[in-house]
Amino acid sequence: MESASLPDRIEWDAKMPFIGKTEIRQIFLGIGIAGLALTLFLVILELASPTPASVLDYLFIGIGITAFILFLAFIAVLLLHTITRGGHIYHFIIDSDGAAYLPGKDAQKMTDTMAVLGILSGNVTAAGAGLIARGQASGGIRWKEVKSVRLIPDEKKIYIARKALINPVMICCTDETYLVAVELVRRYSKKQVV
Repeated sequence: MESASLPDRIEWDAKMPFIGKTEIRQIFLGIGIAGLALTLFLVILELASPTPASVLDYLFIGIGITAFILFLAFIAVLLLHTITRGGHIYHFIIDSDGAAYLPGKDAQKMTDTMAVLGILSGNVTAAGAGLIARGQASGGIRWKEVKSVRLIPDEKKIYIARKALINPVMICCTDETYLVAVELVRRYSKKQVV
């Protein structure tokens, strides 16, 4: 696409899925790393005890706990995918300042409902989770904060990582907006787009 014909700004609505190759990989990778750390901790704790028992027992316990948590995460993601009929609609923006996403009406209703139910139930943990979800329903990144950009063409997504390595931004595109969004990210981010 010619850079002269590119707009300076693009906005569109697209569905951000709960179940996608990238999302599943990130969830399971995070849980797997935490499970590996837990397993190593249990094994080291057992080896450091005055009368060490079978290290294999603790190895299997760590692996079992990790597998159980992965199973629970799978069930939770599957339920969210079913309840939301594949994900929520978000509003995406790419311009000279950065890339951002804002929740659509259904995503806002879900996060508001989570926060209110948590507060009404008197459960501080649930209320906190709902408020955190509400706060993270939108996000964005300025171009000067970008560390790297990775394209996921088969899913029509653009993954933008921060220099701080936390809170990356996932831009979900439609078939019509993907090529323009990629070119704008290349133009503004000044990073190698892989």
